[in-house]
Amino acid sequence: MKNPNDISNELMLKYLSDTVTTEEREAMEAWMAESEENSKYIQQLKSLWANAESFSLLDSIDLEENWKGVQGKLNKHEAANNRIFWRVAAAVIFIVSAAFLVKSLMYTAPQQMIFTAQQQTDITLPDGTLVTMKEGATLKYPEEFGNERRVEFEGEAFFEVERDTERPFIIEADDTETLVLGTSFNLKTATSYSG
Repeated sequence: MKNPNDISNELMLKYLSDTVTTEEREAMEAWMAESEENSKYIQQLKSLWANAESFSLLDSIDLEENWKGVQGKLNKHEAANNRIFWRVAAAVIFIVSAAFLVKSLMYTAPQQMIFTAQQQTDITLPDGTLVTMKEGATLKYPEEFGNERRVEFEGEAFFEVERDTERPFIIEADDTETLVLGTSFNLKTATSYSG
């Protein structure tokens, strides 16, 4: 079935009021012959038309003008909905952008501390681990430890690792990782032998 909108309102009105040309009548009849639903639709309109003709008030109503008014109101409603949509979209974008900006301003990347001993030196790490570094040793560690306690080391030092079974202490040295949970030991990297 063609949508009744595929046939103009003017043609339907002319057909119902029997003021169509021969070509227009043939077009309407062809449209009604396309499906039983089209034919039923026109029959319902004819019945309504016949009942409405008894009212003289109908003669004074400009159906085309009224139809244009209804379409205008529908278009205004659609435009209002579009404005609301764009306002909501703009508000969401603003809120997400503001949240991202606030988060990025408040978050600062953890600072890395790098220490190279000029002489034998004791350093206490953020978790309480004590490192006694020999001259020339280098230790790189974060200002604060997260889920793991990871440091980079080169040279020679004695480590007294604070015990924490939840967060292992990891030392990266000479392309190897040494993982401990809490103990004391001396560590000497291969680079400490050269020199």
